[in-house]
Amino acid sequence: METAMAGVQYDFTDRHAVITGGAAGIGLACAQRLVEDGASVSLLDHDEGALAQARAALGPKAQGIAVDVSGPASVERALQQTLDFSGRVDMLVNSAGITGPNVTLIDYPVEEWDRLFAINLRGTFLTCRTIAPLMKAAAQGKGRAASSTSRRSQARKAIPTPPPTARPRRR
Repeated sequence: METAMAGVQYDFTDRHAVITGGAAGIGLACAQRLVEDGASVSLLDHDEGALAQARAALGPKAQGIAVDVSGPASVERALQQTLDFSGRVDMLVNSAGITGPNVTLIDYPVEEWDRLFAINLRGTFLTCRTIAPLMKAAAQGKGRAASSTSRRSQARKAIPTPPPTARPRRR
């Protein structure tokens, strides 16, 4: 795999990372890089088919766990499965997220808004809250967590924006 950081090498031997949204996109790319640099990984994702493919591609240093990051019991279960696999957690990458429907703000269903926040915000909170104590213990207080998002907000479409060639009015 060609990476933007080609030539840069890290040693993550004997380190374990939990990666939400790890079956695709940024999460999978993080998993690939961490495994290349010696880490083992637990991929947390809702898509069992994509998890199986990612796990197969990454090899024996990877574990796939089907999880609903917005549910505390599901996150707790995933943590227990992680510990059964690795015995520790040194790193957390929060990459799970959804974009929701591509509609204007006034047409955005409240149920979808709640779902978006449950996964994107509550999911990040729950995984951090559940896993941070283990990371702290494993690294004598120096665990590492990263959260990312690559999704663009669609809500701004409700308010028309001027075309790129428009100039601000002078008063």
